[in-house]
Amino acid sequence: MANLSYVIVIADVLDWNMMRRADAFFFVS
Repeated sequence: MANLSYVIVIADVLDWNMMRRADAFFFVS
């Protein structure tokens, strides 16, 4: 269970970074 929650947190952080990157990309272009 501990490993599962850790993976979920990692995925959430990666997803947030992806959205921020997309925001920056659309803002620039």
